[in-house]
Amino acid sequence: MLVCLLLTTGMISVPVVNPYKEYTGVDESCFGFLIPLPAGNDTTMETLVNSRVRFLVNDLLRENVEVFWTLEPGSAMCKSLTREMSTKEVQFGRGAFIVPFMGDNGFDQLITAVMVDYSIASEIDRQPYVVDIFCLMDAIEISALKLVEPRIAQHFALPVRYGWPSYLQIAEAGGFLTFDFLLDDEASSALNLREYNVFMWLYEPNPARLSEVALSLSNKRECHAVRSFVRDGGGYVGSCYGALAASSGFLNPFSASHLLQAYFPFLPCLPFSFTMSMSDSLMAERAEVLEDLYISYSRIHNHTHPITFGINETVKEFFSGPWFVWLGKNTDVISTFTEISLGENVTVPSFIKNQVERSPSWAVSSFGKGNMVLFASHPEFINNITFLFENRNWNADQYYGRRVVFNAIMYVTAKEIDIIPLNMHHPLSFIDIVREKTNSLEIPSASNTSFEELKKRLNNYWDNLTVLRQQTHQLMALYSTLFNESIVYPSQSRPLLYTYTFCDILYGYISKTLDVFQMLDNLQLLCENSSAMLSRKIVMLHRNLSEKLDYTEEIFLRTKTISNKILELFQNSAPSFHEKSCIVEQSRKMITTFETSLKYLPQMYFESLKLLRHEWYHYESMMVL
Repeated sequence: MLVCLLLTTGMISVPVVNPYKEYTGVDESCFGFLIPLPAGNDTTMETLVNSRVRFLVNDLLRENVEVFWTLEPGSAMCKSLTREMSTKEVQFGRGAFIVPFMGDNGFDQLITAVMVDYSIASEIDRQPYVVDIFCLMDAIEISALKLVEPRIAQHFALPVRYGWPSYLQIAEAGGFLTFDFLLDDEASSALNLREYNVFMWLYEPNPARLSEVALSLSNKRECHAVRSFVRDGGGYVGSCYGALAASSGFLNPFSASHLLQAYFPFLPCLPFSFTMSMSDSLMAERAEVLEDLYISYSRIHNHTHPITFGINETVKEFFSGPWFVWLGKNTDVISTFTEISLGENVTVPSFIKNQVERSPSWAVSSFGKGNMVLFASHPEFINNITFLFENRNWNADQYYGRRVVFNAIMYVTAKEIDIIPLNMHHPLSFIDIVREKTNSLEIPSASNTSFEELKKRLNNYWDNLTVLRQQTHQLMALYSTLFNESIVYPSQSRPLLYTYTFCDILYGYISKTLDVFQMLDNLQLLCENSSAMLSRKIVMLHRNLSEKLDYTEEIFLRTKTISNKILELFQNSAPSFHEKSCIVEQSRKMITTFETSLKYLPQMYFESLKLLRHEWYHYESMMVL
């Protein structure tokens, strides 16, 4: 009956409220949990555990659990959640997470069940990465930010739709599952603080043209929508082109008028400005710099800022694009470039080194009520984008970029507080009971499915992707022969390479979505007494996903039509100049069309996964009673 009551709430609900009960047991009392941020080694393993910690935090935030992010190092009397140590003082650095008990049995059971899943064993996550979690045995006073669930919108207008879904993949790795793309002209109608609290603007991909960039930045309705969003309290994260778009432009005679827009948020965008003038920073850009992708080294100056938490003093990234040449009173330097290189035995022109080195690589800025993080470098590229590491001596962690992007997202959405409310507590026996009753729950295998139609459609889409992938591989070979150039980066055939690779990315989302469907069916068997209520949620989910799949299938048909047209153009053994131009243009059109699938297919997985995790944690918490 309790499970039934729980599942009658909305798609994402909160626990049934139970009055706080003061336990009077003689054992030690616990005030909540402490989760140190993995830091210090900059190893791939440490980054993967760091990502797992962020996933845990995001699971809690989606359940309206209060989570606090410490702004200074400290110590606290703790006991390991696994009981592998007695109570002792634990030292922790900046960026540790504190999760206090909230004074409601339902909430506190759910919090503890989630902690057990991440620290000991989880029936829905077959993860090798265990999170170190400590029971907080005493109330402490420490400065912190209160986190809220990040709800991300990413700029997805034409200039950026030739690129790699870096931010999407990083967000997924950290459990930032409320993520949407805003296509051409969608920001002016869809960007609002009710649905989103952070806007991300990524780099300018190599195949994008200056005319496309200019067209996007001259769309003043879109620019004004972003300005209003940040001014009224939304966060902003931008790298390279995204940092330039948020700045007050280039160092030129118009800089003074552009800076005026940064200092007066309610002024509209200037018609002749190709930036949004939110940050009072000025940047420079040269065509020669854009020709190469440099390895860059930066040194962090401000280790007290949240975007540096869990990151060592020297960082290794990529650079190719604009750089900061002047920062105003509302913008602060976090790190500076110390060196840029193109690899061994390759000399970087002195005019580039002299201008870029010792300039800011990371900066933070404010605009109205909103905070911004701007990167002249590319931390988002450091997420195992394999071809970027080819032919380079890269001895650093290939996933490191996740850390700084996670920090940036959390920082621009966090809220300042006066004190962490550590005034509720439970005896350790309370935690023992939750651990005992949730540690090894059995999940049955479902004999039927509520997602049969969607499964068939996704499997059919998989088959269609296979055909498109094979055809794209054929086109890549023809393109390479015709234009006598390599298909690897950098190359004019890069749009074809990306189309080919995006098929593999979409394969992954199909596979993960199908796995979640199966687990949701399994979960229904655990809730037989309330299956009608859970089934109602699944019907709502099914309707939502079916609509997204409709768009995905329509995008595929348009992409396949373009692919066939390119293949026809190759039928002429000696294509004319006009036909060659058409091949180039259609190849570009194919990736910008196909990439819009990312607006729908990954969200099918995210929405399914959020429902699964929500229902599972509530099921576990109810098993405690």
